[in-house]
Amino acid sequence: MKGQVAVGVLLSTLSFSSMANFYVGANVGVVEQKITESGYSEKDNGAMYGLDFTWLNAVNNDWLFGLNGTAEYFDNDYKYDISTKTTVYTVSPIVARKFSGLGDRGRDYSLVYAKVGLAFWDTELKDNEYNEKFSVDDNDVAFGLGYRYVNDKKFVGIEVKGFNARYGALETKADHKSVNLAFGIAF
Repeated sequence: MKGQVAVGVLLSTLSFSSMANFYVGANVGVVEQKITESGYSEKDNGAMYGLDFTWLNAVNNDWLFGLNGTAEYFDNDYKYDISTKTTVYTVSPIVARKFSGLGDRGRDYSLVYAKVGLAFWDTELKDNEYNEKFSVDDNDVAFGLGYRYVNDKKFVGIEVKGFNARYGALETKADHKSVNLAFGIAF
């Protein structure tokens, strides 16, 4: 349901402007998940992959404003027989600075951007020693910084982002930081 809400918000922005730039792509990367509970803390790095959609509208020749949405999955395995599987949908307003006139023909451009929005997450925690598992979900503030290089309607980029999940009544928190490589098409 959360994913459907996020996609609905994204699609509702498509009619804002005929001068908009659209980017659809995939990302792969590494996520560091740090779980803290009652003074105990443990970190693990896991693989992350997902899909990305960005709509940007020009404010002027150099600045763009829009909306970014992602759907991502990652899992982490900790040394004390605990593992997590997390699905995250994010919706974020995004501000980008465009640098034009790049490449051999001067038609390439790059974007440096920042975004802050909401992460709708669902995590399954499993205690492998006792074969117990449970799920928690919520939404928290998400943030990110990134760079994209666009060449002939294709893009590559890198993004650093994160969010800090709080597991409500469990008094547990999980801080997520990731570095992703992105690639896709621009139109």
